[in-house]
Amino acid sequence: MMLSLRLKHRKTKYTLSNKGVSLIEVIVVILILAILSTAGIISVGYIHRVNASSCAAKLNSALEQTRIKTMSKQEGRISLVIYTKDKNYYAAICTDNAGTSEYDEGTLLGSTSLSLNVKASDGTVTKLSDSEGMEYRINFVKGSGAFSSDIDEISVKGTKEVIIKLIKETGRSYIMKQE
Repeated sequence: MMLSLRLKHRKTKYTLSNKGVSLIEVIVVILILAILSTAGIISVGYIHRVNASSCAAKLNSALEQTRIKTMSKQEGRISLVIYTKDKNYYAAICTDNAGTSEYDEGTLLGSTSLSLNVKASDGTVTKLSDSEGMEYRINFVKGSGAFSSDIDEISVKGTKEVIIKLIKETGRSYIMKQE
């Protein structure tokens, strides 16, 4: 008889404690969701900042490679072409021989979710469009490697802006110190 009373008592106790969730449990769950959401938002911003920095570094490297190739003893006119394809920005070294342009697949710079802007010395800004087939050329002088176009800087914007300064006389470029 004692055994049956204990089972009945446990059964009643079990059903009484399972009526719902307490206020403290709800608050803990909401707090955990808030922390995870904040971490997710911060990481997305960090990814875009890294993408802008990476894009600027790749573009700066492509500018230097094009300058060096221009000063070498290659025939034809050499320029750097920045273009969009499949919702991405690419940079390719282009060789113009007898009116025909040839360039390879190019280097992936980054997604078109980034914004690329070219600022001329007179202050005019050209937004490199994210539309398919957009193309922008940066030309160099063969003997000196200087820029033949009047470009002052290229900015890459994500959640953070990274600026590449161009020195027209030497054809050199550098990424400005980022904050």
